[in-house]
Amino acid sequence: GEAHVGISYARLSLLGFDTRQHSVGWGASVTGNFNRHFGVTADFGGQYNPQCPENDVQCFVELLRATEIRNYSSHQFMVGPRVNIPGERFSGFVHALFGGVRTKASLLTVATGVRQQVTSGPKFAMGYGGGMDWNFTDRFAVRLFQFDYLPVKESPKWRHNMRLQFGVVLRFAK
Repeated sequence: GEAHVGISYARLSLLGFDTRQHSVGWGASVTGNFNRHFGVTADFGGQYNPQCPENDVQCFVELLRATEIRNYSSHQFMVGPRVNIPGERFSGFVHALFGGVRTKASLLTVATGVRQQVTSGPKFAMGYGGGMDWNFTDRFAVRLFQFDYLPVKESPKWRHNMRLQFGVVLRFAK
């Protein structure tokens, strides 16, 4: 088996927003393998709207002049089968994940001080994707990328999201 932890970037279609939102956050997964080629993965992630970098004065000035301040978050929790593509230096995988997504979005209108909040979920979600690891030892690898297409069921339609992750992988057994 193995454990993965890393950073993620997502383009999210969220309830309460007209356009897709860029977001950054974290990703983690645990995989139990039945053999070299097949396993089951539990995948978790959270993305949030990017805040101003610590020394970015221009970003803070833009926030002070803003007429609206938007805040949002998305958390995924999914599980599903995984097919491993073993290799000595590089290894890959594909998976189909099923579970849920919970999102929260708020809009603060600065002039009036009125805050509107929309919470959605947990809603049924799927994650179809895969990735590639760069193996340094039998126990340690770097996840070069993991890409997932994440459709979320928002009755009566679907929201279509994408997530990209990078990180480290610790393996428990060969």
